[in-house]
Amino acid sequence: MRRLLLTLAILTTAAFAQTSQQPVALAPIASPHDLKTAKKEFKEGLKAKEQGHTNQAYDYFKRASELDRRNTEYLTARELLRQYLVYDQIEKGNHALSAGQQIEAMGAFRSALELDPENTFAKQRLIDSLPTLPRVNHVDDTSDPFAAAAEIRLQPNPGIRTFKFRGNSRQMLEQVAQAYGLTPVIDDSVKSQNVRFEVGDVDWPTASQLLAKMCKVFWVPLSAKQVMFVADDDQNRRAMQRMALRTFYIPNATNTQNLNDIANTLRVLFDIRYLTVQPASNTIVIRAAQPIMDAATSFLEELSTARPQVLLEIQAFQVSRTAAKQLGTDVTTTFTAFNVPTEAQKLLGNQSIQDIVNQLIASGAINQAGSAAVAALVAQALGGKNSIFSQPLLVFGGGTTLSAVNLPSWTLHLNLNTSEMRSLENVTLRAGHGEVANFKIGTRYPIVNATFAPIFNSSQISKVLANQTYIAPLPSVSYEDLGVILKTTPQIRENDVRLDFELQIRSLGSTTSNGIPIINNREYKGVISAEDGQSIVIGGLISRSEQTNITGIPLLSSIPGLGYAFSTHGTSHDESELLLVMTPHILRERAMSPQELRLPATAPK
Repeated sequence: MRRLLLTLAILTTAAFAQTSQQPVALAPIASPHDLKTAKKEFKEGLKAKEQGHTNQAYDYFKRASELDRRNTEYLTARELLRQYLVYDQIEKGNHALSAGQQIEAMGAFRSALELDPENTFAKQRLIDSLPTLPRVNHVDDTSDPFAAAAEIRLQPNPGIRTFKFRGNSRQMLEQVAQAYGLTPVIDDSVKSQNVRFEVGDVDWPTASQLLAKMCKVFWVPLSAKQVMFVADDDQNRRAMQRMALRTFYIPNATNTQNLNDIANTLRVLFDIRYLTVQPASNTIVIRAAQPIMDAATSFLEELSTARPQVLLEIQAFQVSRTAAKQLGTDVTTTFTAFNVPTEAQKLLGNQSIQDIVNQLIASGAINQAGSAAVAALVAQALGGKNSIFSQPLLVFGGGTTLSAVNLPSWTLHLNLNTSEMRSLENVTLRAGHGEVANFKIGTRYPIVNATFAPIFNSSQISKVLANQTYIAPLPSVSYEDLGVILKTTPQIRENDVRLDFELQIRSLGSTTSNGIPIINNREYKGVISAEDGQSIVIGGLISRSEQTNITGIPLLSSIPGLGYAFSTHGTSHDESELLLVMTPHILRERAMSPQELRLPATAPK
């Protein structure tokens, strides 16, 4: 800080030195009384500066330099302290802006500009601290019968004048006004004091501005050629200055905070005191002086833009493939081996065949001479439906050791089953800058939580059941959202979009658990940035499964090539792919002309 003040002191001294070398008009010599008063003010300023009261010290140095304009020490002290105060206000504004306190930051930067109107850095920081304001359209309030009255504009005579006056301030005001063809009216609030007014080649705007500063007055037009001078204080300005009433309509304000941002900006920048926010109609009513009203209107029309919006195009691609193949021979792996004579004897009830034939001949069932009938009867007995001899047999051995093994039937399998499913879910969502947007599309599926039924029987319950008037109570049901659920908050930075979003894709599963359906849920949550119109993949899921089954005779089913004759080979493949693609598009509102808005066009500046 000391280095900064030393630098400012050197620059200020150099500027005064350079100015003194050029042939410029010197300031008038102050009177002895003014010199004495200026010296006293300067000493008071030094004391205030030592005590840390910089604002008060600056006021002392400013009055001292105005009383004695030839004293470079007073001017240097004033400029040093002014730059120090400007730097201090800018630092306060920067800290407030970093902390998110926009109103305090705008107030600090505005104070810095009041001390140094030519400070470009303070101007830029003031613009940076302004909140994002929606586009506003203004209409003049016609409900007030006085709002349509034409504004009184003073019409002084053109040309430039030269003045050299010393005397009473009220007389000076009259002479200057009359010099431009105006009739002056001096209010009683204007104080009479001795002044010295020497200026050359000035028009009415310049002369009136100098008069206002010297005599601490402001003027009010009473007619085109009549002007009234009034002491410049808050009470007189409220009572005498002409006020304009205007309503600003904010069509894109989505909440009260947008209106409050605009209102606070107008209060800080233009010192507007009479301002009413009406959230119900998205309007702001302002009552202020006409010059301030024109400046505020121009500011809002030039700097305010509608909040940009983002069009989000989300696509969910899903591909599912299933393939099942079965190839081979279905062979029974259980075989039965038995002794042929023993099994035949069991079928005959442990009797010999000759005994059975003799019994049949004695009973007259068959003829002794019919050997063919006897053979058929024996074959039928041995090959009955439930006989083991009804199946194909493999016989080996001989005599008493004659044995057989049953040969089961074989089944050949040549099966192939494939399926493929493709689905596309396309979601389009439009959201505003910095605003949370929720999007849901799908169904609400009911799930029964509990049912109600009587746990004991009574006479009343029996009576109701008998006459069939019993009404079952409604069960307890909860609903689950199925479909696409998206929650996003876009932030636009020039040509980029920053997205904070949560995406869910929920569907009803094909299986249940204890009678309750299983819900498939796919969820993505994160933060991502993308350019305008750039397609990005925000999530992907790939799942694959493969299963192989072999059923057959051991060892024989492992023989290459021949193994399919003794076994069945089954394979299944399941594959699923899910891809989420998002494409943001920035939508900026086109500025509309006054003709499109059906509003009167503003006069060119």
